[in-house]
Amino acid sequence: MDTYYYETGASCPTYYDIETYRQVFYSEKGEMIPVDGVGSLRSPWGDGGVTYIKNHEAKKAVPKILKIGYYSETEDQFFEGEFQLDKKLIENLLQEKPINTHQDNQFKYNRIEVGVALGGMVVVWVKGKNDQKEVGKYNAQKVQRNWKNIFDNGTQKDELDYNLQHVFTAKVKNEVLTKTLPTDLWNLYRKKYNWNIKAELPQGGKIEEIHIKRMINGEAEVFSGEDTSKENRALPYNIELYWTLNGKKYHSRIVFGNQMNYYNIIYKASIAKKEEEVFPSDFRDQEVYQNFQQINEEVPAQLIFKLNENQTPVVILQQNDKKITFKNIIAKTFEQ
Repeated sequence: MDTYYYETGASCPTYYDIETYRQVFYSEKGEMIPVDGVGSLRSPWGDGGVTYIKNHEAKKAVPKILKIGYYSETEDQFFEGEFQLDKKLIENLLQEKPINTHQDNQFKYNRIEVGVALGGMVVVWVKGKNDQKEVGKYNAQKVQRNWKNIFDNGTQKDELDYNLQHVFTAKVKNEVLTKTLPTDLWNLYRKKYNWNIKAELPQGGKIEEIHIKRMINGEAEVFSGEDTSKENRALPYNIELYWTLNGKKYHSRIVFGNQMNYYNIIYKASIAKKEEEVFPSDFRDQEVYQNFQQINEEVPAQLIFKLNENQTPVVILQQNDKKITFKNIIAKTFEQ
């Protein structure tokens, strides 16, 4: 049985806390492969970290089964599931080499991430330094569990009361009390459109690399040169373009959010304000979601970036004759 170097991890959406008590992979031969971060999962969804358990990147068999059990804090509900993973797809990705690398032993993907969202939704990604790809979506089932058999702190009612008073944001607290939690939201984020990136540069300019650092479904991609992909994609959240002009190198950053704090969290964490939203709590309120709702997801479209060394990038979504200019995003260009 072939083995590969990879880490494991788990995550949940920002503001919608998840507490796991079981998260483990099993290989085809029944070998147990722990998933990092059992306990309070970190956010954002698709890019979490560990809490107190850490298994470093090491050679492991490819997982075939995922078993998970958790308490959804906002839903005040236990969920459990056992899922058959797409072992062949995962293995193929773990064998991929990155673009333009001079290290023959370096692989594009070195982590398998589990993402837990509301309504029992569980997603698995394979990810690396620049790329992340969904390899499966599953549904955990509601279960009844004795709180004291799982946790050693107080009661289930104590936990909910504490969260309502001290943990939940005002928005989430209202959703809990009015029973309006967006349980299908992260499934909506998985919707894909037929779009790619076109960079319009001054004469003599050249695109070196394009990094779709994060899409709202947790995926990410990197390209050497122009984006020639024909695959459908989810909506973008953070894109970077590296380009040259007249012997100088430039780096353009675009965050598809309407608050400067979103940009600061990514690029200037030291000045980010924790009392403000660190990540959009609902992308349906963001311009990127609203603009893509105006086009046909099956018809090819382009996300056009008009770049200039002296100006803020202009971003336009174009499908046939329809052009939609973005107005409420953060876009900056720097000389490297």
